[in-house]
Amino acid sequence: MERRDEPFMNEAEMETVILSGLFEGIEPEDAEDLLLRLNPVRMSCDRDEFILSCGDCPSSIGILLSGAAQEFREDFWGHRTILSDVEPGDVFAEIYALLPDVPMEVSILAVEPSEALFLDVDQALRSRGDGPHVLFVQNLLAMVARKNLILSRREEILSKRTIRERLMTYLSAESFHRGLSRFEIPFSRQELADHLSVDRSALSNEISKMKHDGVIGCERRIFLLHLKKEQKK
Repeated sequence: MERRDEPFMNEAEMETVILSGLFEGIEPEDAEDLLLRLNPVRMSCDRDEFILSCGDCPSSIGILLSGAAQEFREDFWGHRTILSDVEPGDVFAEIYALLPDVPMEVSILAVEPSEALFLDVDQALRSRGDGPHVLFVQNLLAMVARKNLILSRREEILSKRTIRERLMTYLSAESFHRGLSRFEIPFSRQELADHLSVDRSALSNEISKMKHDGVIGCERRIFLLHLKKEQKK
């Protein structure tokens, strides 16, 4: 893993950063100026290298510039639960960066060669009275609120006792937020099992049963949700 102090970014990377939620509503020229005031630090990771590890106490907000990563939680025995995919433009570690004395309970792992950018959260919170800075802080707080909402939804999934209930809760939420009954999920079968904290074979068996029962249609990562017969009338 290579970590180096390099504020320089190419045009595509700068666009990725500016289009992230942190700079929403900020003019590109103002975003570039603000970015330099946040002490940007780059990190390069190969596949299967950690961008951040459980136990780290980051003081910076991370933005993935390129590649792909996953955020996951691992228990004492090494069982992993995937919490989310991290794609270019996605922000991570923002909650822990705001609580620098609290060790991370999750890890961010590069699943392909990746580049990340870290921004000094302490600098971000020092009010300078200008509009772009205020917008940045507002965007950061909104992002933390959204992350808490996502965690709340995940807690709802894990509160379900059966595999079918967990899967239906997850698929129902995906359908609601996309406004579609047919959609593609971002997980492979193993990743979905990890996300739901269930056994992969048991999950595959349950999906087959739900297809047989006419509850869902499924082909690889694409799911189709069916209304119950009494609801169609």
